[in-house]
Amino acid sequence: MGANQGGGGPWASVVFAPANPLNGWTITTLTPIRRGSNANHLGASGVQFEEDTLAPETYLEFLDYEGDPHGSAHVWIGGNGWMGSVPTAVRDPVFFLLHCNVDRLWAKWQWLHDRFGETEADYLPPGAFPGVPAEDLAHKGHYRNDTMWPWNGESGRDPGGDFNGNRPATAPGGAFPTAALFRLGPPERPTPGDMIDYFGRSDPEKALGFCYDDTPYGP
Repeated sequence: MGANQGGGGPWASVVFAPANPLNGWTITTLTPIRRGSNANHLGASGVQFEEDTLAPETYLEFLDYEGDPHGSAHVWIGGNGWMGSVPTAVRDPVFFLLHCNVDRLWAKWQWLHDRFGETEADYLPPGAFPGVPAEDLAHKGHYRNDTMWPWNGESGRDPGGDFNGNRPATAPGGAFPTAALFRLGPPERPTPGDMIDYFGRSDPEKALGFCYDDTPYGP
């Protein structure tokens, strides 16, 4: 995914082998890829081991993985480069690999601890934004019954003035596409609750039809 050559400044340009398909990567006219200049990206990363990420029994404890390995990986890769900042992280192609792995870890944790239900041990927070004050722990879109951006078409600031209720300025793409011929995947306006039981444990019709190669597809 490219080598960081350093350079002494806050960020460094990523260098690829001439035959690498990512050589010359350009996005919105920006090139080359910028990553943190202090990390050795050819060596081991400073994120926690997978067994530590998957050890917690409850969702509240498992939420620490948002910071490590997820956040730690962003900082290790990006630093003062693109991956180190929320508005620019998606410019780096390694962003997609990182977030695919975040999804894999979540699915593997669910399988290991059988967390496909509707209790607080399976997912938090319950209900819909904003919830009662004691439960106002997350941004709009994170509550179990919230519809999710961008497929819900919502954009702009929360008219009630709650920063946690803000959406991005645009909501491109329209509703979630329906899988042809099969009833697989979430509804057109998915909620986090629609995604929890991806195995279809409680309701086979809600199965999302996917798994990971290190998570058995079955009970």
